[in-house]
Amino acid sequence: MTNPLYHRLRNMPTRKSKRFLKWAKEKYPNLELHHILGSQTGIKLCDYLVKPVTREQHLQAERNKSDFAIDNLHTSLNILFEYVKYLEDK
Repeated sequence: MTNPLYHRLRNMPTRKSKRFLKWAKEKYPNLELHHILGSQTGIKLCDYLVKPVTREQHLQAERNKSDFAIDNLHTSLNILFEYVKYLEDK
């Protein structure tokens, strides 16, 4: 059964940001960035919703994308809010 919240989130327009991904990679240098909403035919749906994870966590997230997205959306949003604050303080 598909979770309605995750289904709605996955149908958002594609949002890309190389600057945000660069900032997040610098903030979490030893972790991989997992895109919370995954990808559609190899294209990431939203660069602004990522969660820093280890390689093992990344593989687990790929096995159950819906639960991972729902469980980690709050963390992803907090990282996005940190980035907004960073931009405001520049």
